[in-house]
Amino acid sequence: MKVLFKVMFSLLSNMLRPISIEDGAQTTLHCLLSDEALKHNGAYFAQKCYPHRNGERGGWPFNSPNPEATDDAVADKLWSVTKDTIAELTA
Repeated sequence: MKVLFKVMFSLLSNMLRPISIEDGAQTTLHCLLSDEALKHNGAYFAQKCYPHRNGERGGWPFNSPNPEATDDAVADKLWSVTKDTIAELTA
């Protein structure tokens, strides 16, 4: 059992290891300093090393892991519900 845990720990340790402060700042710095980032308004940006729910690895820019995030019909419905809610609250 100890051998199994040692093997599992050694395999998982690289995946579970926190990244350095410098590596963690790269996404923010990229978005602040890159002219390319301005072309992707509203996009998700992520560290390249992390896999997301759909198995895709992060990058510049990263497609949203939730397809509803880019669904125009969902956005229109959210806008409508928001306007109606604000109208009710301010009436």
